[in-house]
Amino acid sequence: MANVLNWLHGKKTYLVVAVTFVAGGLTACGVEIPEWVWALLAAAGLGSLRAGVGRADAADAADAAASGTGGPGTGGPSEGPASGGAAASGAEAAHR
Repeated sequence: MANVLNWLHGKKTYLVVAVTFVAGGLTACGVEIPEWVWALLAAAGLGSLRAGVGRADAADAADAAASGTGGPGTGGPSEGPASGGAAASGAEAAHR
């Protein structure tokens, strides 16, 4: 099982896309795909997307820590007013 999970690392989104493409093709050919299959594919796609975003956030935080520029929300040099930096407007600060 661990070998399968290691092999799937980084490939889950592509796997969901391929299965969705096949299911769409079968639907176009007249094969009835149950509604729950589409719901599962949507959930799997969103789950793999969220995992990718989490990895990107972790990599950004590690890069910021290594360079000493601060991370997201610290008002570091890479942040503008809309991203929670020190220059946020009063309306944005009040909304947080």
